[in-house]
Amino acid sequence: MEMSFVIIGNWKGICSQANLLHASQYKTKQNIHYIIAPNYLHISYISKLQNINLCAQNSVQNELTGSVSISLLMQFNVKYMLCNHADHRANNNYNPTEHVLICEENSITPIIFIKDYQEAINLSNTLNKIKRKPNYTNENKSLDLLSYKSIFVFEPHDYIGKEGIADLNKVKYEIDRIKQLTDSPVCYGGSLNENNYKDLIPYVDGLCFGRLSRSANFNQIIENISNNLISANS
Repeated sequence: MEMSFVIIGNWKGICSQANLLHASQYKTKQNIHYIIAPNYLHISYISKLQNINLCAQNSVQNELTGSVSISLLMQFNVKYMLCNHADHRANNNYNPTEHVLICEENSITPIIFIKDYQEAINLSNTLNKIKRKPNYTNENKSLDLLSYKSIFVFEPHDYIGKEGIADLNKVKYEIDRIKQLTDSPVCYGGSLNENNYKDLIPYVDGLCFGRLSRSANFNQIIENISNNLISANS
């Protein structure tokens, strides 16, 4: 799955009119694939922006009161879905493999958060078992999570909501191991700020930002990353 450098902005449940304005002012860059996961109130607005790839933060398979169904998301041309995020796992009933299957069955690319190499293996093995059951009839879909079109985000749990990122050597080690398993982009997420993201660019296929993606200067940060990539390749 070849793709430009991936930048994911996870807005979580927060958004302001300024965030929407900054998103609308973003100018497309050839070497950047920009994905925004807005809260559900603003999916309609973001879906109208030609320069943004729209991502859902979650979904359900029903249409009950208060639910955001997959059929509703499809109406807004959602292309990506966050899966296995730390906030998802806070729900004891959350099943990451079922979530990935929902994406696959609806032609949505899952953005799969993993804490390490072993979790990627475990998710793939569980998915394989599901798909080998006699009642699973979607024969045209890949059996292997790691070969299915997706984006992985390595997000070590100990560095969520912290002041700094994981040790750079650890990040490089885990990213390299995960890349041996898949041709899909492997990104880093977890406590990125205006300074520490720069050290990661040579070693990852993309970056997932939380708080920083809602800052007033995030478009400039994307510009800086784009220029950094151009300089590195010149």
